Amino acid sequence: MAVSWPCCGALPLTVCVPGQLLTGDDVLVQEMGWRTDRVRDAGGVVRWRPAVRVSLASGTWAGASEDGRWLVVGLPGRHVLRAGSPPGVIALLPLLERPVAQVAAELGAGSLDGHGLGFEDVVGAALGEGGGYWAEKAVAWLDAGFPAAGQQGGLRRVVADKGAGQRARQMAARILAREFPGPVQPG
Repeated sequence: MAVSWPCCGALPLTVCVPGQLLTGDDVLVQEMGWRTDRVRDAGGVVRWRPAVRVSLASGTWAGASEDGRWLVVGLPGRHVLRAGSPPGVIALLPLLERPVAQVAAELGAGSLDGHGLGFEDVVGAALGEGGGYWAEKAVAWLDAGFPAAGQQGGLRRVVADKGAGQRARQMAARILAREFPGPVQPG
C-alpha cells in the first residue's frame, strides 16, 4: 500500500508500508526506512528505523533510533517508549507469542542474547508474574534455548505456582535441572 501526505509544505511524500495506514499528523517524516515521530509527553521528536513488528493487533513496532537506542512505538507519535524502560519492556511482551527463532530471524540476529531490545528483561518481566500467560510464553522461549542465566528465581516461581499450567511448570522444572544443576535452593 502506498500512502501519500504533504510533508512540511513540500511535495507529497509517498511511502510503502504493507498493511499500515500512516497519516501526516501521526508521522512527521518517513524516508528511506527511517521515521520521525513525536515523543508524547517529552516535547521532542525521535528519528528511528522500524526493525520488528511487535504486535499486529496494536500496530506496535520496535526499532533503533539514530543514536542506537532501541524504541517501542505504538500509535505513531503517541506512544514512543525506550525499550529498556519498564513500560517499554511490558510493550515488548507480545514478541514472546512468536517462537524465539522467528523473532531472531525477523531482526536478522543469530541470537537474541544481549540484543539491544533487552529480551532478558522481557523474559524476566514475564516470569515475574508467576504462572500467568506471559510466564508460560517466557518458559517456552527458555525451553527453546533462550539463555536462562538470571532467570532462576522466575523459573522457581513458575514451578511453585499451582495456578500455572502443568506443562509450563514441568518445562520450568526441566530448565532449572538442566541450567542450574545441584541442590535445590528455595525460590
